[in-house]
Amino acid sequence: MNTLKSVFSKIAEDKTELAKHEVELGLIDDLKKRYNDAKVLANQIEGALISFTGQKNSIEDKSARYIKEVTMLEIIAEKIQKQAKELGLDVNSIGELKLANELNNQLNADKLKALVIPISKLNTKI
Repeated sequence: MNTLKSVFSKIAEDKTELAKHEVELGLIDDLKKRYNDAKVLANQIEGALISFTGQKNSIEDKSARYIKEVTMLEIIAEKIQKQAKELGLDVNSIGELKLANELNNQLNADKLKALVIPISKLNTKI
């Protein structure tokens, strides 16, 4: 009987030790999964920041060019209006001036500056 008790007590000790190793392995698996998930998200964030930086730079560049074009458009439109008045022509009959004004009303330089300046202040250095 003592031998049987001894065998059962040894078996019970081994089961406890195996359960402990299973828990430790489960935690290692959880750690690996969390690490891999975090790594994937970090890569996605980095990719999004790179994409955003490119878009931000493109917006800033195109906005600067647009503001320059609109400024030149306004200067030329003023010259045309002045010359038309000097010649006694009706300024409203010049369709191109109307189109230029419509374009400026759609997205005038002041509105664009108000939108772009906050974007340009965003720090997107990676």
